[in-house]
Amino acid sequence: DAHALKEQMLELLRQRGAQYPAEHNVGHLYKAPENLARFYQENDPTNSMNPGIGKTSKRKNWA
Repeated sequence: DAHALKEQMLELLRQRGAQYPAEHNVGHLYKAPENLARFYQENDPTNSMNPGIGKTSKRKNWA
């Protein structure tokens, strides 16, 4: 099961303190850490540039 294997690998990385993904940031596949989500909200208060990035809200004005 590829999904289960991926989750096991990500858990191992978390346990070792790794941050992922390293090269292209969180995109739409991974949940953004709180400080990164806050950064997105501060720099795009209307949520117009890339809604849903880091598994954040896709709604206008972050509603």
